[in-house]
Amino acid sequence: MIILLSILSGIFGRMGGSSNYNSNWRDFGINILHILFFLCVVGWTPWLIVYVGLFKASVSTYWDFLFHGEDNFWMHGFMLGLSAFVICFITGHWWLMLGRSIILSLFMGVWHVRHPKSVTIKQYRFDGAEVEEFGRYAMLTFTLPMIV
Repeated sequence: MIILLSILSGIFGRMGGSSNYNSNWRDFGINILHILFFLCVVGWTPWLIVYVGLFKASVSTYWDFLFHGEDNFWMHGFMLGLSAFVICFITGHWWLMLGRSIILSLFMGVWHVRHPKSVTIKQYRFDGAEVEEFGRYAMLTFTLPMIV
């Protein structure tokens, strides 16, 4: 299940970052996938409503206002990880949530600099922006099991 959700998350993340689609594909599409995951694993809790708001705020902020107009993917990844802190009220996995935040920070920061400039699968060629955004948001969902 997590592999499928991660792939869909990567697709929604790229769609939301593309000028051809609305950013709601990223902001709410990934959010819905995460809520489905949490409903399957931990069940319904009112904390999921809070998570929706925190995730929406963190996924659409790249912290450029703090870093001289430059998007900061290190901070972006860290804050995306922290947006799930409300889930820890249910699971109690506070250290794992912090560890996930650090992993996402490191991954997104390094991935932004070191991602492949293009990838070809069969006859389809994906450019660097597509590869980068897909990877960032797929990893975001792939690490969700760490906190449940």
